[in-house]
Amino acid sequence: RFLVSIEDHYGNPTPVGATGAPEDAAGAGISFTLDSTSLGNVKFSAPDPGDFMPKPGLARMSLGQATTSFYLIDTLVSAPTHQLTVATVLSKGWEGGAAISS
Repeated sequence: RFLVSIEDHYGNPTPVGATGAPEDAAGAGISFTLDSTSLGNVKFSAPDPGDFMPKPGLARMSLGQATTSFYLIDTLVSAPTHQLTVATVLSKGWEGGAAISS
């Protein structure tokens, strides 16, 4: 299970709809793309582990939420490292997130 959160410059949670975290459109919340550089069969499910779809994945935060979760399945078992990225679908001028996994 992975978590995605919106935080201000000081690391404080910033809920969707708050100053600095506008919704993509009224009532739509904020959507995020989920991707991996793995050459395996990568699938994502958000926010629960019951609906896996091939990459790139999609996660969403509703109005008032500052965190959401997603799950990842990767069929490639090997020594190389892979990069997992999370970015907003609509640009908000934020830094995206990235993690290295092996």
